[in-house]
Amino acid sequence: MREEPQHEEGAVAASPVMHLDAFIALGESLFGSDKGLWAFVCPVCGHVATTNDYLLLGAPTNSVGFSCIGLWMEEDLVEELRRNGNGPCRYAPSDALNLNPLHVDIRGHVGRFFDFYQVSTGADACKDG
Repeated sequence: MREEPQHEEGAVAASPVMHLDAFIALGESLFGSDKGLWAFVCPVCGHVATTNDYLLLGAPTNSVGFSCIGLWMEEDLVEELRRNGNGPCRYAPSDALNLNPLHVDIRGHVGRFFDFYQVSTGADACKDG
């Protein structure tokens, strides 16, 4: 189990590596088997986007739940939406800065993804507290 930096509340959040099957089971338990309806929340701006949202913008499938959907929108539109307080950002993880909290073992490689968005409560499904 790998430990992450402390959260604002002072609690240390542990981020165990989740097997791909468990990741898929969690997504299906929250949203059903149609992966297009799965929703992810950006760890930087809090914007929620579904797989279908990404695909409608022409984003590659490997960017879903990995980089903020704003990265796939025109920069002017992102800036306008942000000014109105309801838009995405242009966050994309790098080797130096990767805030994606879900660690998923995909055939021996650990990928990092956004938390699922829990529609029923409006809370992140995979975060403490």
